[in-house]
Formats: sequence, C-alpha cells, structure tokens
Amino acid sequence: MGYTYTDLLAMFGIGGAHPGGLSLTRAILAEINMEDCHNLLEVGCGTGQTTSYICHHYPCSVYAIDSHPIMITKTNERLSSLNKTAIVKEASTENLPFASGFFDLILSESVTVFTNIQKSLEEYSRVLMEKGTLILIEMTEIDTLLESEKTELKDYYGIDQILQEQEWKDLILTSGFKTVEAISVRLEELEIDDLDFTEFNISESIDQAFYQMLDKHHELTSKYTTKLGFRVFLCNK
Repeated sequence: MGYTYTDLLAMFGIGGAHPGGLSLTRAILAEINMEDCHNLLEVGCGTGQTTSYICHHYPCSVYAIDSHPIMITKTNERLSSLNKTAIVKEASTENLPFASGFFDLILSESVTVFTNIQKSLEEYSRVLMEKGTLILIEMTEIDTLLESEKTELKDYYGIDQILQEQEWKDLILTSGFKTVEAISVRLEELEIDDLDFTEFNISESIDQAFYQMLDKHHELTSKYTTKLGFRVFLCNK
C-alpha cells in the first residue's frame, strides 16, 4: 500500500511536528493581540497539541480542522481527556466549511505546503474578517535546491511546490492579503517549556513500512538541513 507522509504523522500521532514545535507556537501567539480574537481557526490540527494549548490559555472560540480522520479522532480524545472544548471538523483547507469573514485569526503550522497552496490561501482570505490575521509556519527553500533534489523531496512529502520566501510572499499577496511579513527564527533562541516536546500517540498495529518512512524523514532532514528550512509569515487582510 502507498502510504503518505500525512498517514505517517497520523499513525504515530506526532504532535508538535512543525519546526520549533510548541515553543515556537507559544512565542508567536505571545506577540499577537489575542484579547481582540473572538474566533480562531487552526488548520491541520493534527493530534490537537496546539488546539488544546490555545483552549487552555486564551478565551477565544477555537475551531480546528484536519483532513485525516485519525487526526480528528486523536484531537477529540485529547480535548476530552483535558476537559477542553473546541469545534473540530474533518475538512480540507481548500474548501473550508465556514462562512466568509468569520475568523479573526487563522493558524497554519506546516500544513499549507501539503495542499494546493493557492486555493488554501484564497480560502483563508475568504473566511478571515477584514483586518484579520493569518499565521503561517511553512517549509521554505533557504538555499537553491537542484531539480533532482526538489523531486526527491516532493515525492517523499507528497507536495507540489517548494517555495522560496519571496514566492510565498507573492502568493500570499495575490490571495487577498494586504501585507505579509516573513520572519526567520533561530530555534536555539526559543524559550523552552517542560511541556514543549514532540509527542507520539501511536496507533495500534502499525505497518513496518511506517518505521521505514520515519527513518527516511530523518535522513532527508539531515541531508537538506542547509537548503530547506522554514519561515513564519504574518499576513494581514
């Protein structure tokens, strides 16, 4: 069976898989005026690590979506165990099941790159209110990749594009956003909390192929450490 990288994340129940993990999430949200945030959408909520953190620390209404049913199950299980409440839906970023102009803030942590980027950005713009904010933490080409290297990465991660910083900015601005700021973060400078770690909520009866895929992920991460990184994009309508 041909498994995807998303299947890998779901079966291992990997929380905090995005660069910087919950440490970066906390740092970003601390810089946002969350007092004015009434409705927040997390796209690609995974196992719900960020979802539960926001529910615990901020008074806004939290909505979360993921396209993978196993991720939805694990998010709901986490929220239930913590007695936290969020509206969690199985849905696609490319066709969000929400009214236009509904959200004050949208958060995407290493999610949008795995979708049709243009369609997702347009949907984020649609469901954000005027002056709303989109936060993207996304894979970014830092140093020039050879075409063969791009092919290897795209084939493994199941993505269509690997964008440079300016390419991300251009797509964001043509998708209905007025301003975008790209931030380069030094992970070693983040303040680490005791709860900031990559989690595993492993499903039962995992195919051996997933362990091989995980090894391949670590291999690619090491191989492209100087060429492939991430940026935080702060986007405003």
